[in-house]
Amino acid sequence: MSESRNFSLRTAAIAAVAIAVLVVAFGVFTRVRAEQQLTTWTSAQSTPIVSVITPKATGTGDALTLPGNVQALNSAAIFARTTGYVRQWYVDIGDTVHTGQTLAVLDAPDLDPPAVPTCGPPRPTRILRKRRPRAGPHCSPRTRCRSR
Repeated sequence: MSESRNFSLRTAAIAAVAIAVLVVAFGVFTRVRAEQQLTTWTSAQSTPIVSVITPKATGTGDALTLPGNVQALNSAAIFARTTGYVRQWYVDIGDTVHTGQTLAVLDAPDLDPPAVPTCGPPRPTRILRKRRPRAGPHCSPRTRCRSR
């Protein structure tokens, strides 16, 4: 019986090794196949598929008007250096202006030269002489007067 038992143990051991080799071979085969499929799928995904069109102009070019407002980030108070009046406006709020364009004409009567009357001949100017101070209680005839 020992021979038959050894024979059955040998057969069982050989069968177990054969099954283990088949399981390992199946696992290695499936891993190699999965890696090949992953490599194929990755190379297919790395090439982008792009559809190209040529732009065409439309017949009407309607502008898109959106609501909105514009505000300044900073504001500064502006004060006049002299008094004056606006004689004439050349532009209004919202008009397009260019560099050097006159926006308004101002009258500044404080800066205008004074008007000289032109009626009649000019009057001669009168020249006044300085008089010597008289001698008084605080002045002597030989010295100049000093203020008190």
